[in-house]
Amino acid sequence: MSEKEILPLVLPMGQPEEKRREMYLEAANKVAAPLSKGEDVALINLGDVSIYSTFSNVQQQVMNLGYETRMIPGVPSFVASACALNISLAEGKEPLHIFPGGGDMEEELLAKGTKVIMKSGKKLARVIAELRERNMLKNAGLVKNCSMEDEELYPHLEGRIPEIDSYFTTLIVKEKK
Repeated sequence: MSEKEILPLVLPMGQPEEKRREMYLEAANKVAAPLSKGEDVALINLGDVSIYSTFSNVQQQVMNLGYETRMIPGVPSFVASACALNISLAEGKEPLHIFPGGGDMEEELLAKGTKVIMKSGKKLARVIAELRERNMLKNAGLVKNCSMEDEELYPHLEGRIPEIDSYFTTLIVKEKK
């Protein structure tokens, strides 16, 4: 069995756009080094590479350097979170909406059907306040760090509101029944 080289890529969230572009290019150059020798490279990702993923930014830079890329699907964090909470995301003709937690939640929370709010971490208090205002907490569940060692499940937010600032926080708000 052969040993695999691990290329650590540092891609912290919350950086200014210019700094993020620099980090993506730096990561792409690290990935290009073994590619230029004919080696294969895999970028491991939490969740799915096609949904709110840093991967697409690095992928674009690698392609700009002239290399072919291929995306392999993973389990989206909101699907894993629904399973961890033991709930369905949508049934019958019920719509499913997926929103980033940093967005304007006023309009999003008016959408019919199930609402998934991903990566709400630092904005969680604001999102919870908006859910409370709309009397939607009894239909909301939360998962912090889904599938990780420190995973925390909150199937019902009414009454018990966790203080969480993890980037990997997913809220699922079901339609009132």
